[in-house]
Amino acid sequence: MRVQIELASPRAGEWYVVSGGTYLVGFSGVHAHELALKQKQELTELLNATPACPAADADDLSSAVKDD
Repeated sequence: MRVQIELASPRAGEWYVVSGGTYLVGFSGVHAHELALKQKQELTELLNATPACPAADADDLSSAVKDD
């Protein structure tokens, strides 16, 4: 399931990065929009990245761990 990351600007000079209405991070000042946009892109990539290999089953992990 993809995580939806969005930008919000409740007041002039302030930009927030939000997901599902939840505040994640905010910026204010001259470069606020630029910083928020960069953070949005980075979070989108991180949270929606596909794993390099499929997740292992619990059975696979338990057989790999042995108490010697």
